[in-house]
Amino acid sequence: MRKIQLFLVYIFIPFFIYPQNEIENVTINTELIKKHIHYLTSEQCDGRGIETPGLDSAANYISASFKLYGLENIKRKDNKDAFYQHFNLYKFYHADNNNAVICANNQILKLYYDFDPGFEDQTTKTEKAEVIFGYDKDILDNSMLRGKFIAILDDINKAKQDSIIEEIRNSGAKGIITIADNDKKFNPEYVDLKKEVNYDFSSMLYYLDRTQTTFFKFNMPRSSAAKLFNTNLNSFNKIINLYKQRKKNKLSGESFSFTFNLPKKTDTIHVKNIIGIIPGSDLNNEFIVISAHYDHLGKSKYVYFPGADDNASGVSVLLENARIFGDLYKKGIYPRRTIVFIAFTAEEQNLLGSEFLLEKDSIIDKNKIVANINIDMVGRGSERHSKSPNQLYILGDDFDTKLLELPDSINNIHSYLYLDYRYIKDDQKKYFEKSDQFSFIKNNIPSIFFFGGTHKDLHTPKDTFDKINFSRLEKVTLLTFHTLWATANIDKL
Repeated sequence: MRKIQLFLVYIFIPFFIYPQNEIENVTINTELIKKHIHYLTSEQCDGRGIETPGLDSAANYISASFKLYGLENIKRKDNKDAFYQHFNLYKFYHADNNNAVICANNQILKLYYDFDPGFEDQTTKTEKAEVIFGYDKDILDNSMLRGKFIAILDDINKAKQDSIIEEIRNSGAKGIITIADNDKKFNPEYVDLKKEVNYDFSSMLYYLDRTQTTFFKFNMPRSSAAKLFNTNLNSFNKIINLYKQRKKNKLSGESFSFTFNLPKKTDTIHVKNIIGIIPGSDLNNEFIVISAHYDHLGKSKYVYFPGADDNASGVSVLLENARIFGDLYKKGIYPRRTIVFIAFTAEEQNLLGSEFLLEKDSIIDKNKIVANINIDMVGRGSERHSKSPNQLYILGDDFDTKLLELPDSINNIHSYLYLDYRYIKDDQKKYFEKSDQFSFIKNNIPSIFFFGGTHKDLHTPKDTFDKINFSRLEKVTLLTFHTLWATANIDKL
């Protein structure tokens, strides 16, 4: 009963001036949702990868839909381009494998043959550096580490290693060198593979600016590291054994000089977010953003990644809500707050589309955004809930607004999903940081995340149209509409 009362207080009272029946009797056009997902997962969109014509095809489709449904554009122009927020991404990769080297003690370590760099390493000129063997934060203070490389053994679990690397980065060190726990040299097959796919491996790593990195990561086998520390492999193995026993060795506290040169090439890639607006009435200077990312992984040499659940499903919910709000707007039924519909690009590249909107551009005044509702992977549900196809995770950080209270109340009236809030309290897998709502949270904007959960087909070619549960997706779309309407109309969020 309390949930129904909350619903009445939060939903009905604030907008009694609107035709209540129009809102309560909203219906979802499931055939349109199917059409959206079918197109976005087709070969014409080719996996919607960055740098593919398919991503532009998807953008044109979404932009045309916004215009068809009556959304206003952000540029006040009458063309499809007016819905676009254009920006650039930058990709760095090795321009010449033969010239990328580390030089130490009159010996040359060649790229891939003797060491493997991190993809974010962007130096294009010869740099001088010093390296210290071993890391012990109880002994080495920041003044000793600042501006130097630290060499550590690659013999611990990844989580612990990542933690150590972050400590070293925060100390002001110039970089990290991880040394293989055995002398597994980079064999010729490995070198050929790295040369062949170096550019492709880099294709998932884009940046919003051309700034050079100030922290480098190199990986090398023991035989290469021995050269770096001016010793032979047998002696170096003995030093490593002493180090593992936390005993003093002849490298303790010593710095060794070297130079490195990693020529890089930079590609500039033009991308775009897609933005449409439904103006508000009396609270039109407050913006509610509903978002979903439309990019995906693109294709490999032989297959493309349809991304039906990730995230054609979320885009279909976004577009169906755009249609409904557009129809209401044409009838003179306005939300009190302005609603901004955004299809983000480059979510798969570490949320760069939403980061650009909120931190690099002023096309929308972020100070006017009072809430975000983000939708990602809502078409199938989680393997954890395989026997409950109508399950939906709700994640959020509402900064003491009513945002997180709304879906539960609305669900009991309209959508009848099984809402699971477990990850609000225990999000060890950091799901809330893995989609575009996190960009809003970092800018202190309340956000809520509708998320179906992961499954075995995620980021594989098997995430296909035929596996979408459209009955479930209809319920998610209803929940999204009523949550969005409530958020846009409540007196005080």
